Amino acid sequence: MNKEGCRPGEKKVGDACVPEGTVIRIPHMMPTHIKSPTKLLTKEILKKIPPLYSTEKKKPEDIPVHIHYFSPYSGWDWYITEFDGKDIMYGLVRGLDTELGYVSLSELKRMGMNIERDRYFGKHTLKEIMEKTRYPHGGK
Repeated sequence: MNKEGCRPGEKKVGDACVPEGTVIRIPHMMPTHIKSPTKLLTKEILKKIPPLYSTEKKKPEDIPVHIHYFSPYSGWDWYITEFDGKDIMYGLVRGLDTELGYVSLSELKRMGMNIERDRYFGKHTLKEIMEKTRYPHGGK
C-alpha cells in the first residue's frame, strides 16, 4: 500500500483508489442548482452492479451495462459496468471523446438536473454500447 492507502500504481480519488493516470472527466459548464427528478442510484441497481475490477478479465460481450446516465444539455453519456459501492464507477464515457474510464458518483450528483439516469435503459452488453458509440474510434 502507498501513503494514500492504495495499491502500487493507484491513486486516491474521493474515497476510492483508481489506476494512476486515470482522468475523470465531467463537464462543469452547466448550472448545478437544480435537483434531478430521478435517483441516480437505486437499491435494485446496487444489488446487481459488480465491484470495481471484477469484469476486467471478461470480454465486452460478457459484461452487462447496468446504468446509462446522460446529460440532456451537454450530450454526454455514461454507461456504467462497475461500482466500488461508495463513489467511483467504471464504464464507457461518451463526451468530448469516447473512452473507458472512471467517474465519480458524487461529481455526477453535484451536477443536479444536468445528469439523468435512463430509467428505460434495457439489457445491453458493453460490446453493444461500444458498437453504438463506435468505440474506440469515437464519434457521435
